[in-house]
Amino acid sequence: MVQSDKVRIDDLTCCMSWARIPTVSCKAWGLPMFLARSSAMRSLLSLLLLASPALSGTVGADLLGIRWHHWSQLRSVAETGASLRYVADGVAFIDAGSADLRAHLADLGLTPFLEDQLRPDEGYFLSDHFQFPLPEGLHLVYLDTAGWGLARVPVHLFSRVHREQHFLWPLPERYPLAPPPTFRAAKPAAALQPSPVVADLISRVDAARLQAHVRALSLIDPTAGSVPGNVRTRYARRPETFESTRYIRDQLAAVLGPEAVSLHEFRISDDDSLMYNVIGDLPGTDPDAGHYIICAHYDAIGSRTRGWNWRTDAAPGADDNGSGVALVLESARLLAERRFSWSVRFIAWSGEEL
Repeated sequence: MVQSDKVRIDDLTCCMSWARIPTVSCKAWGLPMFLARSSAMRSLLSLLLLASPALSGTVGADLLGIRWHHWSQLRSVAETGASLRYVADGVAFIDAGSADLRAHLADLGLTPFLEDQLRPDEGYFLSDHFQFPLPEGLHLVYLDTAGWGLARVPVHLFSRVHREQHFLWPLPERYPLAPPPTFRAAKPAAALQPSPVVADLISRVDAARLQAHVRALSLIDPTAGSVPGNVRTRYARRPETFESTRYIRDQLAAVLGPEAVSLHEFRISDDDSLMYNVIGDLPGTDPDAGHYIICAHYDAIGSRTRGWNWRTDAAPGADDNGSGVALVLESARLLAERRFSWSVRFIAWSGEEL
């Protein structure tokens, strides 16, 4: 959910990517973070970062951090000629600029809480999270309570940092400052009466069934709990993932009928293992009415765990996205009892995390 006055890197999806970065910044930088998803693309990203204006070959690129309370303060800072580098919820980074800048900041009631200086061949980079302990040589400049942070990264550390799943993005040279949105009070509307059909469906959602689906998808023995050795992997390239494929297929077949469920097999690359999308169809009464899709991906990844190895380590994905698959299965159970003019397709995707 994008909130113009609360920019949190880990909350926003940008530029058709799966990385979390504020949309306005991504447009300014113009490079989608999904490049960091594969080793080959991470290598390409490293080369691109080497050419980034965020890198400095000289000492003296001072950076100040300030805490702001009102948008008017940021506007006043920009009017002094200071270069805003990044703006987040209550925090902004600016180039130190002229010697008069601190006096201007003091006049605005702003006192820098952070001062930093680049060393040769370092760059400033934002990240939505950091794995601790940090690689030796990477300097954490700022860590926000929301989890994102700013770091100084030497050129020679780029490859290592990416291997350890620190998704980095260059600090912008200039951050576009847009005014906050204005809102008008909505006119009071007549009280809406809830749809009795929707109310009935909601009342029949079975929370215990949802939890059971998540356990079945995430644990080898759902009754044993998340103890060592009982955590499942659903990484798309692992053969064990087909057990989850079969579970989803069987659950859909139980409510839609075996003939309504199919597997769509595919490979990401020619030498890849087979992966399967599970598709369940609930036909409508009108062939021309179109269809709706209720879907979630069921493959998982553990790349934010330091040293995670997809060939040997677990990837249970209970909330990414086992809970979403549980909702798809429960929706199929509830909607299968009804007939609509349009068709409904229930799909569990594989390979989304690759």
